Order: sequence, then structure tokens, then C-alpha cells
Amino acid sequence: MSRAVNNETVVEVNTVREKNRRRRKRKRKLKSFKSLRDGPRVTIIRSPRSHKVVARIKWTFRAYFDLILIIASIFLTSYSIIESTAKDRKLADYGEYNIAQVYAKSSQQGRLYRHYKFEVDGSIYKGFSLDDSHLKVGDNILIVYLPSDPSVNFSATRVDKYKNKRQKRLERQQERAKKRKSSSENQK
Repeated sequence: MSRAVNNETVVEVNTVREKNRRRRKRKRKLKSFKSLRDGPRVTIIRSPRSHKVVARIKWTFRAYFDLILIIASIFLTSYSIIESTAKDRKLADYGEYNIAQVYAKSSQQGRLYRHYKFEVDGSIYKGFSLDDSHLKVGDNILIVYLPSDPSVNFSATRVDKYKNKRQKRLERQQERAKKRKSSSENQK
């Protein structure tokens, strides 16, 4: 850019430069705010030597935070599923049946809960059932508990469903094994 001789022109050029500088500064600020709330940014670069397209990911704080939340929620969900299945298996294998009394009913997120209590060796234990929504307060319910830890308990309906599901799974596995065995014998 050529320098103007006139004083008025120099002032105009400086103000234009100042305006442009302020505009660039404002854009930088906006970009930095965007990067806080947006996810990872992908920049595509073409390598001059090999002409390969390379994608470079620039992670922001928010993207890291979101990624950590997703991983934590997956971990907690899988942990609760595994723990519930382990309790079902223990109750199906080692559980003892007992009669409990329904003392309350509640509803949360459209699910009907029946709260029950029972006694083992002079101690009172509590639990809830989702499977026996037809029961009223004061009715008796058949439950299964672990003799080693009676606080681990479920309704007998739930445990019986798990036993039936496990039995069907075992039967399917046996049928598949028979089919494989017969097909391998036919091939010989």
C-alpha cells in the first residue's frame, strides 16, 4: 500500500487499518467462543509430497468432556447390567424361597413398584418387585433371597423368568451342538 502525502489521507488509511484490525480481532474472539462449545474440528490437509489427504482433528475442551461423559455412561450401564445378571444367576442357583408382605406401592416413570419386607433370623429385610404389579398392600409375595446375604433378593416371578430363559438358552445350545455333530458325521 502506498503512503499518502496528504495528512488527511494518512488519517483515513490509519482508521481503515484500525477498523480492519478490530474486525479481525472480533472474528478471533468469536472463533475462540465457538471452539469452546463445538465438538472436535477436522482439518483436511493435502500432503505436498505424497498427495495423500490427511485429516487432522483438533479437540476442544468441550469435546473431551463429552467424550468422557459418553465413556462413563457406557461403563456404568454395562456395569449395572452385569451386576443385575450376576445377582439373578446367584439367586437362581443358591437362593432360598420365602414369603414376604407387600407394605407399599409406588410408581416411577410409568413403572409400578411393589415394596415388600420379610424376616430372616430375626432381622427384617426389604426389597421391591416390578413383576408383580397386580398385588395390593397387605398381600403376600413369594421371594427368593441369598442365605449368605438376605439383602440380595428378588421376587420369585423374576427369578423364575430368569431360570426359564436360561433353560431355553441351554436347550438351543444343545440343539445346535447336535446339528453340528450330525452335519460333521454326514460329511465323513
